[in-house]
Amino acid sequence: MEEQERQLLEQMLTRSCGKGTEAGPVTERLLAEFGSLYDVLHASPNALEQVEGVSEGFIRFTQLTAAIFEYCHRQEQDQREMLQSPRDAIAYLRPYFFSAEREQLYLLLLDGRNRVKVCHHLAQGALDSVPMDFGAIVKLTLESGASGVILSHCHISTSEQPSEADLRVTAQLKQVLDDLGVRLVDHIIFADGAEASMAELGLLGRTAEQLYGPDGSTNAEQ
Repeated sequence: MEEQERQLLEQMLTRSCGKGTEAGPVTERLLAEFGSLYDVLHASPNALEQVEGVSEGFIRFTQLTAAIFEYCHRQEQDQREMLQSPRDAIAYLRPYFFSAEREQLYLLLLDGRNRVKVCHHLAQGALDSVPMDFGAIVKLTLESGASGVILSHCHISTSEQPSEADLRVTAQLKQVLDDLGVRLVDHIIFADGAEASMAELGLLGRTAEQLYGPDGSTNAEQ
C-alpha cells in the first residue's frame, strides 16, 4: 500500500507540475510530513505550501482529487444518508464548495431522523457576502416536508469563523423556523480548507448532540 501511495503521488506531481519536476523527493517530503496519501489529499492549502517543491498546480490538483473522491463516495452511499454529527454534515457538504470563487449558499433539508431529503443551491454572492432569501428557504422547507434544516455557505475573503452578520442572520432564520416547528440543526461555514459548525461552537442554543439527535427531541439546555 505504501508503494502504491508513493507511485500515485509521484504521478499527481508529474501531471500537475510538469515532467521536469523532481517528483520523487517531493513525494518523500509529503509522505514524511503528512503520513499518507489520504492525509495529503485532505491537508489544507496552507499546510501543503510549507512543503518544499509543492506548486500551486499540485495543491489545486489535490483539492480536485479529494472533492471527486468524496463526491463519488457520497453518490455510492444511500441518498437518504443519516447525518448524526457536524462532522457527517461537513463531509456531505464539502464537495459543493470546492474551488468556489464567490460565496455560495446551500440549504440541506432533513427528515425527522436527520436523513437527507434534498440539497438546494440557494444563491451565489460576491467575494464577501451572499444574499439569503428567507421566503425561499421557508417555501422549499414546507414543500419538502422537512423536519430539520442545515444551512451552509463559504467565506472567500475571511476565515471560517462566523461573522457578526452570520450570527445575526442565523438567529433570525432560527426564529422563523422555530415558528414553523422546523429545527435549525446547524449552520456550517467553509473557508480555505477549514470549516466551522455553529452547532459545534454552541451558538444555536443546544449542544451538537442535541441538535443532531433524531427529531431534535432532547430537551434544550436550561
